[in-house]
Amino acid sequence: MGKISAILQAAQQRAKELGQPCEGALLPAEAYEILQSAPGVKLVDVRSRAELDWVGRVPGAVEIEWATYPA
Repeated sequence: MGKISAILQAAQQRAKELGQPCEGALLPAEAYEILQSAPGVKLVDVRSRAELDWVGRVPGAVEIEWATYPA
């Protein structure tokens, strides 16, 4: 099993253990490792516009607002 596969498998198991409804729960260090190892991978930032404006943006991330602010 490759390094990326191992990271994704651990994230999938973590999500199950935490009862999260997502496919996997990546830790920041794991996400960074995948971004560095796989050139075609994109980081999707789902924060609101207010968060992006007040907290800052991640260079190169695809921004998709998951929930609108202030609604």
